[in-house]
This record gives sequence, C-alpha cells and structure tokens, in this order.
Amino acid sequence: MIAPLAAAHVPAAAALARRCLGSHASDAAFAAMAFAAANRYFAALDGAGAVVGFGGVSVAADEAEILEIAVDEASRRRGFGRALMEAMLTDAAQRGARTVYLEVRASGEAARRLYASLGFCEIGVRRSYYRNPTEDARLMARAADPSEGVPV
Repeated sequence: MIAPLAAAHVPAAAALARRCLGSHASDAAFAAMAFAAANRYFAALDGAGAVVGFGGVSVAADEAEILEIAVDEASRRRGFGRALMEAMLTDAAQRGARTVYLEVRASGEAARRLYASLGFCEIGVRRSYYRNPTEDARLMARAADPSEGVPV
C-alpha cells in the first residue's frame, strides 16, 4: 500500500534512507525535507503496516524532480518501487508539473529499466555526481502527462 508519509513513518523511512541511499540525515533533517512546502513524500507499507519504501517529489512551477526513492532490499521486485513512482508522478501532474526529472546511478540498471518502463528517457549525464563510490548520474525526464510526449 502507498500512503502519504506521516510523522510516524519518519524514523523507519530515515533509517531506510541511511541504509539504502547512504544518507547521513538525522530523523529531524529527513522530516524537514519530507515536509517542506514544495515536497511530497510517500511511504510504501507492507501488509503489517511497516515502512518498506519511500519516495519524494518536489514541484516548482511546471517542473518536478523525483528527489529520492528507496525500497528495502528484502521487499524489492514486489511492485513497491513502481507504485511509489506512480504515486509521485500522479502527485506531480496534479500540482501542475509538465515535466518530471530524476537522476539515477549509471550502474543502477534495474532502476533505469523501471524508469524507462514509466516513460522516462535519458537526456544527459552528470559526471561524478554520486559519491561513495564516485559515479556518473544519468539524467532522465518524461512529461508529467505521457500523452504530451517527452521534452528534449
């Protein structure tokens, strides 16, 4: 199940960010980001209501950026990542975004396949964008409303 991130979800989501994304953010810093005015975060919950994933999207004017997305390793390949992406894309379109951007590690083949299946296309490279290890990012974009086509 996908739900808007609630304050009760923050400790588990922040711990997941530290474990999966190498984040150094405290629970308070994670909450500040998640509940910032331009941002919307969503939680993926398993059948018992435990947080197994989260994702965040920011909208400014007519553009959106997928800020981060993570799914616990034990819960991958069960549709949580796709469901989180769909929730963020729907939210971005509802808030007026026409284009959605994201960065993904060059080595993140599974993530890149997921994003491509959702209509994202690679539009550029950010050299040495990631640290630990240093790695390029692939910049991807898609129209918030897929019927409008992909901006270039």
